[in-house]
Amino acid sequence: MSAREPRPAATLVVERLGNDGDGCIPTEHGTVFVRGALPEDAVQIGPVRRDGSVSRADLLHIVRPSPGRIDSRCPVARECGGCPLIAASH
Repeated sequence: MSAREPRPAATLVVERLGNDGDGCIPTEHGTVFVRGALPEDAVQIGPVRRDGSVSRADLLHIVRPSPGRIDSRCPVARECGGCPLIAASH
């Protein structure tokens, strides 16, 4: 791999949901909150950024969906981000 090629994104597993419905991924530097991620999703995330005392990252790709993930009835749920639990079956 050359210095110009992007590194492959690591696959991380969501442990639980936070109070706002964001997926929580434990890391060696603390918990990262990811909107749209559900417990047991294996995901790839964007760069981690600080939001006050909280670490957040964007969901880039769901590598392996949670057994509790369902297809959303909303055609713009992913782009909108307003309903973080719309894809949860329970």
